[in-house]
Amino acid sequence: MYASNIASIAAGATHSTPSQVMKVEGLDYCTIECAATGADNESAGTVTFNLAFSTDYNWSDGTGTFGTDTEAVTVTVAAKTPKRSRPWFLDLRGGIRAIKVLSIVNGDGGKAVEAVNAYLSATQ
Repeated sequence: MYASNIASIAAGATHSTPSQVMKVEGLDYCTIECAATGADNESAGTVTFNLAFSTDYNWSDGTGTFGTDTEAVTVTVAAKTPKRSRPWFLDLRGGIRAIKVLSIVNGDGGKAVEAVNAYLSATQ
């Protein structure tokens, strides 16, 4: 959901730059997977992706409200092995028009995480 992978998030830090807004208006379902890699063989911990949703996003002018009540999707890192979350399934038929990652928290207090991103696939 970011244009490219986030190169690194420091130990215990929060990446607070939101991702791109992803259009899901008109779709029935989507799946979101999140990915991260530990910085070295001592890496261990949970990376939390906080997803935000908008039911009033206006695509013509790029405005809309994203609530601060987020849904957390987690990835557990272990050593320098790329890891993905379990796919998180979302029913969009309730009027969700847009999704973005609001923030990412590196729960590994001792090590950075690398190659961080979120991926969305959808079905109509």
